[in-house]
Amino acid sequence: MPAELGGDGRGTNPEQLFAAGFAACFHGALSLVARQEERDPTPISEEATVAFGRDPGDGGMAGSTDDHHAGVLTDLVTDPPTARS
Repeated sequence: MPAELGGDGRGTNPEQLFAAGFAACFHGALSLVARQEERDPTPISEEATVAFGRDPGDGGMAGSTDDHHAGVLTDLVTDPPTARS
């Protein structure tokens, strides 16, 4: 629990949990596409950074993600099979 809420400040926070879930989901989807394209998904690894804050437009919550795809075949991300004609 965060120190601001009376906890000891250790452990994961919601942003870290969201980033972990987002990275796992994207990794699974990218691995599926790689297998469908008869590519080896083994070298794919995913690292995600996420940040939350107030949206200056309406005062609500805003979020952003920054993904790093290590070992991924770049063409599967930049030119996914569903986008090809």
